Amino acid sequence: MIRLSLGAVAALAFLLVAGGEARAADENRAAFFACDGYDPPTDRSDGVSFENNIAGILSTYARYTHRAEIAPGAGGVRSCDSALADPRVGPAHWMRKASLLRGRALHNLAAGDAAAALADLDLAEAAAPDRSELHFRRGMGNGIVLLRAYALRTLGRQKEAEALAMQAFAERPYSRQAILSALMAVGANADWSVIAALVDRFAELDPKLAATLQPTSGELADSPDLRAGLRDLASENGEMLKMLAAYLPEAEAPGRVPRYGSINLWDTEDGYVARNFKGASYLTVRMFGHRASGAIVEEMALLRAAELALKDKQPSVLVVERFDFRQSDAHTLYGMVLNTQPNGYRSDIGVLFRNPADAASADYRWRLLDAQKIIDTLGPIYLPPKRR
Repeated sequence: MIRLSLGAVAALAFLLVAGGEARAADENRAAFFACDGYDPPTDRSDGVSFENNIAGILSTYARYTHRAEIAPGAGGVRSCDSALADPRVGPAHWMRKASLLRGRALHNLAAGDAAAALADLDLAEAAAPDRSELHFRRGMGNGIVLLRAYALRTLGRQKEAEALAMQAFAERPYSRQAILSALMAVGANADWSVIAALVDRFAELDPKLAATLQPTSGELADSPDLRAGLRDLASENGEMLKMLAAYLPEAEAPGRVPRYGSINLWDTEDGYVARNFKGASYLTVRMFGHRASGAIVEEMALLRAAELALKDKQPSVLVVERFDFRQSDAHTLYGMVLNTQPNGYRSDIGVLFRNPADAASADYRWRLLDAQKIIDTLGPIYLPPKRR
């Protein structure tokens, strides 16, 4: 006779219930994934931005939502139609409705129907109860703006596209994800002032691109080679929309913002830590975000670096190294791995603190980040009220 402990019985019961919920949700699962790359909504979750808590011993937190790769095209339009007609996409799940409509716009663009895409983007914005709400504006809403810019460019409305892309950039000037989306939205033939602003900031945030560019005059210069490189970056062998789908800002909500405070290295829930690792000539600022999007975690790591720069009485941050990770949890039962689930992000940035007025800064002055501007931009969003 097999005897199970009370804990084992509870675990098995939970798995059976969860499995039942999963099977019930699978009926239209493929349509949701094909449309916007996310799990179908449930009674507890919209699939893109939140998961309600369960009371008692099985209490959970809003888990990280992972966007799967999608293949934009006419078939995706039909999948979106099916997902949008699903009764689970109710009023409480307005963010998911916006995501599905944004997804349908992307599929319509791939099918060559920019007018239908723009109509979908209007509906996606209208789905939000308050389009001016901070987290919608910076996340899902910013993605709508960027996709609208791309659609306008395909219609030959280049200047309007550039204006919208720069609007999105102004909303998230320290997000590599938003900058890449903006570059793809405006295309390689955009006005040089637009491209220069986007590429220059990306190089400030990403030392690999900075090492590739290395302007000798102290500022970026327009060139056929740089334009060709942008064209290659944006086209990805003709799969520009597929790449744009992967980089559009994600759905964000207050519950997905990590705690902004110090954390011990052995605790990888939420928070930051700064360390001088042996052999490294720079300080590593590490930020953990248990439920956050990658863009949030990267911004918060940079914010902490800016705080430390001013504490060190230096006005600028130089990013010399970076590693960004998607974290996963392994779910086990009696030593057996049942599955792994994405569980937020970790961002490590290697930084030096510098003064641009120093002669020694001449070679990299062009990619120094102003610490006070970082704090002025990101501080009101992420700093606890008593530290603003």
